[in-house]
Amino acid sequence: MPAFVITGDGHPAYTVLKAVHETQGASISAFIPGSSSAVKATAYAENNAIPILPRAMLMGREPFSKSFRAEWLVNINGTTIIDPGVIRMFAGRALNMHPGLLPKYAGLHCHQWAIRNGESVQGLTVHVMDAGIDTGPIMAQQTIPIYDSDTGLSLFMRAMEMGAHLLIGVLTRIIANDIPPAVPQNLSQRTLYRHKDALDGEVDWNWSARRIRDFVRAANYDPLVCPTYVPTALVSGVPVVLRVCDVARPGEHIEPGVLREVDGSPVIGCGNGEVVVIKRALRQGRIMTGSDWQQLVGSER
Repeated sequence: MPAFVITGDGHPAYTVLKAVHETQGASISAFIPGSSSAVKATAYAENNAIPILPRAMLMGREPFSKSFRAEWLVNINGTTIIDPGVIRMFAGRALNMHPGLLPKYAGLHCHQWAIRNGESVQGLTVHVMDAGIDTGPIMAQQTIPIYDSDTGLSLFMRAMEMGAHLLIGVLTRIIANDIPPAVPQNLSQRTLYRHKDALDGEVDWNWSARRIRDFVRAANYDPLVCPTYVPTALVSGVPVVLRVCDVARPGEHIEPGVLREVDGSPVIGCGNGEVVVIKRALRQGRIMTGSDWQQLVGSER
């Protein structure tokens, strides 16, 4: 009977923990909360007598007891940097569900980058963890569509939900002694996205209208706070936070960064002669009204 240590955060961690616990032929040696957001999974572990271990053990700051036994380490929706010594303990049996299509999208905030890069699909990857960042062999992959209506938050939530089920499928096979083959990545195709690379929120009006729209919606985490950047642009010399915008229908030529009012809506020129319509924006923390936009339009005349 394979024994698992499961770690992670949020509802995805709960989903995987519950699925493994309820699958005949498996045992759970411990649950390790990735942070305080693992409330539901932690409660499930407590209610089902599953041992709960501190996150410091994953980080190598506290040792596992000599009597501790588990064959597999499983990470879902957790960003804890696991100590290489801990990964070696599981000898190729440490698994991670990464919300990105490896090797093309490795690192952090890959769902945002997929939107920003104009992708039509978001990837999900279950891979073996090794000493690198998302560099281990792949056990399973899946893609899900990116819709024009998606925001950074909506895509992340859907990716983690589908990723949890992809991981459960892999674990079900492991429990049935049908371990999926782990295929090495072609690391020559790898792109690593770092947190610090995703912090610049400045909008350049010389970008295409679609690029601006995608940049803005990738940072839309309403009603939550985006973990990376705030899309900010100068409009008539005034800093404005863009919350929702869309590609406007072609009309009169408007120079990049120039504000006009068309059919009662604020529109701004972009690169390639394109235009975006601003549907929601903030100025000094307040939602901009029609009269706010009219004042800015008037200041350009």
